[in-house]
Amino acid sequence: MKPQLHPLTEELRCKCAEHRRALRECLGEWHRLTTQERPCLLEKYHKEFGNLELYRQHLVLRCAELRRRLELLYVKVNRGESLTAGMFARINELVNSEFSKMYGRLAKAEQMNATRNAGGQPTVAGHAEINSMYRTLAKKYHPDVTGETDSVQEWHDIQTAYRHGDASRLRALLTLMEADEPAALEAAQESYQDLVDTEARLAARRRIEERKLRRLLSEEPFALRDQLSSETWITEHRLKLQKEIATCETAIAEYEQSYAQIASTVGVSTKTPTVEPTTTEFDKEFFDNTYFGGR
Repeated sequence: MKPQLHPLTEELRCKCAEHRRALRECLGEWHRLTTQERPCLLEKYHKEFGNLELYRQHLVLRCAELRRRLELLYVKVNRGESLTAGMFARINELVNSEFSKMYGRLAKAEQMNATRNAGGQPTVAGHAEINSMYRTLAKKYHPDVTGETDSVQEWHDIQTAYRHGDASRLRALLTLMEADEPAALEAAQESYQDLVDTEARLAARRRIEERKLRRLLSEEPFALRDQLSSETWITEHRLKLQKEIATCETAIAEYEQSYAQIASTVGVSTKTPTVEPTTTEFDKEFFDNTYFGGR
């Protein structure tokens, strides 16, 4: 005699099937956006504003650097301390050190942006966890195992996630794999509670992936999709960048004049120091990859 099925069993199975379908759609859309649409949008933005954005960012950094040098000098003056050549040297050394650290943090941000631009997400998961998930997925989706073309997209997603250390994406793929396993489905048929647990796990993962997709679409460059097709917006945005550049150039000239006036009273060089070339090179590389980190 067959065991009596719980009256809600079929309903839960339908929910599981719907969750799996929605998850696959989310993963597919995420892959399309990050590997196809994002590069096109970045290239379009680069074509319209690349040089302006790069120049603007250099000016923003220069403004911050000069402002910090003057800030420290005025602290000494307001305290009634006598400015000396040694004090100038120490202040400039301190500012150079501070900005080197800042560029170091930007270098880390560059790696995170490069990961996002390639379709991954920054992760804090350890290599052991990522390798373990990858091995589990490879046992099911590796072409040598399946021998079919049906799993090509899944395997590509797995490879992309693993290459960029995207633990959250690997977990999502693992959830899908576990849900699709015949053994898991058979167990669910035998146990109502197993089916309840599977539905809850899939529902939670679906909420996470849909939330991530909405957040991705709300961020640049996707938030600029319509604007980048508008000549009016392009013209207005170019003017906006040009105004920001002009504002920075004016501020830099004023900062340099103030620095020169103070330096002349001490007898040191009136030319303001500049950031070391090793730090400014990163700025170029960073904004060659993405323009939206400096907003």
